[in-house]
Amino acid sequence: MRTIVQGGVLAGQSPRRQQTPPVHLGLAQNPTSADGLPVGPLDINKRVDQSVRIPPRTRILSAAAELFSRHGIGAVSVEAIARTAASNKMTLYHHFVSKDELVAAYLRESAKEADALWARIQSTGSAGTAAQLSAWLAEMGQGLIDGSGSRFTKATVELWEKSHPAQRVLRSYKVLQRRRLTRLCRAAGFRTPSMLADALLLLFEGACVAAPSVGRVGIRTRFIKLGEAMIAAGTKRRVGARQEHHA
Repeated sequence: MRTIVQGGVLAGQSPRRQQTPPVHLGLAQNPTSADGLPVGPLDINKRVDQSVRIPPRTRILSAAAELFSRHGIGAVSVEAIARTAASNKMTLYHHFVSKDELVAAYLRESAKEADALWARIQSTGSAGTAAQLSAWLAEMGQGLIDGSGSRFTKATVELWEKSHPAQRVLRSYKVLQRRRLTRLCRAAGFRTPSMLADALLLLFEGACVAAPSVGRVGIRTRFIKLGEAMIAAGTKRRVGARQEHHA
């Protein structure tokens, strides 16, 4: 009798749950120009060669991130993701029960990259210094260039169904980012830290939406300059309040 194996699991046998390492979804895999812009897709032969060494789940998530960033979530089919990952639909559905679940997993991995971003910001300088706010602007500006920063904004626009499994991921991400940035503004001594955090986040989301028409490099420059102006205005109000207090 022939034994059938599907996705590495014997027929009739329940798949084992395994802890999977974080997946880097950045588009830095693609060739880039001097200013960091992607200049073309990965060579397909190189992609197939890499597929021998990279686990299927990781390849599928990376392919989904690349295609979602280029074309949007709704415009990308499961077939296209499997083909780009040098895999097939059977393997994809072995790891993700549906495209919706794949989208949710893709956003969870993106959120892990945001955690790494905040770790880099915290290593920039001591808490409460303007250096950390400047580092946040720089990191988010780079996210506008490589597309990683706009993932959640684009997903929020596309995934309007309340029952979508990615909705919980989107809400948790936005709440956490606002909390982190508010904490950063408060540590820097701003009088209304939550208001400044909201203004900076709204500025970033607007930049994500405007990027296709303005251009990635141009929108990054405008975002950083406007963000610096907001922080400077808040700094002046903070200094003025201190002078009034000591008068």
